[in-house]
Amino acid sequence: ADIYVKDAHRIRGTPRVARPWRPKVIAWAGPAAFYRNRFYEPNAWYKARITKPVLYPKMHVIDVDNHLLSLKERLAVPETERYDIGFKKSVLPISLQPSESKNVPKLSRKMHLTINLKKVEHWQLSIFHHYRIFDDIFHTNVFFHNTQNMQLKWGSTGLYQGNLIDAADTSNKPDIWIQSLNGGFSSFVLLNLDGNPYSCGGEIVHWLVANIPDGKSVGDGTEIVPYFQVVPFRGTGYHRIACLLLRHNEIINLTSRKPSSPALIDRIFNVGQLYKEFEKQWTPSSLSFAQASWDASVNEALHRIGLLQFQTFFATFRNTSII
Repeated sequence: ADIYVKDAHRIRGTPRVARPWRPKVIAWAGPAAFYRNRFYEPNAWYKARITKPVLYPKMHVIDVDNHLLSLKERLAVPETERYDIGFKKSVLPISLQPSESKNVPKLSRKMHLTINLKKVEHWQLSIFHHYRIFDDIFHTNVFFHNTQNMQLKWGSTGLYQGNLIDAADTSNKPDIWIQSLNGGFSSFVLLNLDGNPYSCGGEIVHWLVANIPDGKSVGDGTEIVPYFQVVPFRGTGYHRIACLLLRHNEIINLTSRKPSSPALIDRIFNVGQLYKEFEKQWTPSSLSFAQASWDASVNEALHRIGLLQFQTFFATFRNTSII
């Protein structure tokens, strides 16, 4: 007799009634499996299958090893030769005594070293080169060091080294402080390097004041181009707003640069050519810039000068999702 083992049917298979194994074939997916569509290639291999393989779009893969230079190759590329058109950079003397300089590494390790941040040189030329400020203003391979302090602020918002500002913050005239260097005159221009919407070359000049006596306020100078707030157009991203300060010993006549109307197109001229015209009279001494993007105040400002229709840019993205 057969030996009865409890729950032995679970070992032999289920259900308890014996029946042949089901045929190992792929289940029928219905007539929809034969319909031609864009999700699979019409091939017999795909027919009568419930799940179709997903065909992803061909991606353009960028191989880093083929497109990026190694450190050795980057160092071998010669840098572009640039010419200094500004004043000679002054080197601040070190006020530490020889005995104190020996203790600096020890104080630094123990986190006891204090530094006066107001005396730290924070102007980095690499930032201006990275954002191509010199190239887009002067259109040549030139640079200069900031040798004269200048502060331009709208309340608590100012121009430094590429900081982000709102266009609404620039609706009123900024406060400008220029360091006194005992004699001479100063002129400055506030311009938008990316805001020219017309086919003519040049930049939008938002403010131009010339012949400011040394140690005096901006109101004592000659306003050539009246102030107008920053107007980056919608959809154009961040615009570089730069302020260029020029130093000269004699009065320069810039009345020919006065705009004939408040229209935006009359504010556009090439600042690099303006510098070249009086290159022998003045020398750049300070530069700062910020980045501004569109907000609702831009439309209001353009309406005030009669520009009722202006360019608006929208980004559209191609839909690559598979439904």
